[in-house]
Amino acid sequence: MPSVVPLLNLATNYLSSDWLQAFFAIFLLIQLAVQIDKAHRALSASGKQWKKTGRAVMALAKHVEISVNRMMGYQENRPPRPAIDATLLAGDVLLYWMFSAWMFAEGTVIMLLVIMKRPHEVKLVAMSVVATLVLYVFAAIYRNMGSKKCRALTSLFKENAGDRRCQVFMTVSIAACAFALAAIEYLAWPYINGM
Repeated sequence: MPSVVPLLNLATNYLSSDWLQAFFAIFLLIQLAVQIDKAHRALSASGKQWKKTGRAVMALAKHVEISVNRMMGYQENRPPRPAIDATLLAGDVLLYWMFSAWMFAEGTVIMLLVIMKRPHEVKLVAMSVVATLVLYVFAAIYRNMGSKKCRALTSLFKENAGDRRCQVFMTVSIAACAFALAAIEYLAWPYINGM
């Protein structure tokens, strides 16, 4: 161990030299340039592979987009899919009418609670009536949207009135979607109550 101390002192003296520090910095820069050159050569050699990979990823993304659009019914000149259209229309009807019923019930409950609890506060009663009217307007809008989708669903069933098999497929698709939603809600209900 004592023989190491003079070596460390000698190394400290030499490392404190400006020339040695400059030489060490040049050495590091050369090594960095060599590594950059190696990386550049590797990337240049694999440039075609990167282009192929990029094209493959873009083609996959385009294929997924086309598939989703076809499934959701947004693609033009697509073959008719009455079962999917019927399921989407039935889902829209349910969603719009649920929103309409919720807003109507919410507005009614707010107005009745305010009138029952604070009948003498005219300003609060007036505000609750205005809020209820706003909710009623939105409820009417959603009800009309649901009615429009319901008419489209009825028209779809009338268009396929001659094809019993197609009507059965539409009915089964709507029932399966409703059953799946009910099952998901049933499974998620304990977690919702636990929050």
